[in-house]
Amino acid sequence: MNIVLNIPDDVAAILGKDVERQALEALALDSYRAGRLAKAELRRMLGFATRADVDRFLLARDVSELSAPETRSKRRMPVDQMLSLGADIAAMPLLDPRSPREIMDDLNVI
Repeated sequence: MNIVLNIPDDVAAILGKDVERQALEALALDSYRAGRLAKAELRRMLGFATRADVDRFLLARDVSELSAPETRSKRRMPVDQMLSLGADIAAMPLLDPRSPREIMDDLNVI
């Protein structure tokens, strides 16, 4: 697909050389961060030969593996699982039955 962007000449001059590539990379990176593109699609869109090229591209733009869509989906938890985990935590006995105010009062006694 070809896309035409109309950018005023003075603005294009400010943006520098290869404005087309800058726009392509910006769109690709934004789509990757939003989870719409996986690394393989990002590689194809940007014309990189290897996954290592994609990794270098992302590293240069401070995109870590933890923010990658593939990683984010692995860290997701269904709501019912979160609620049951919260119930388990709420059912745990307290280590100190005093209120936070009582604890602070005890710590401030000199």
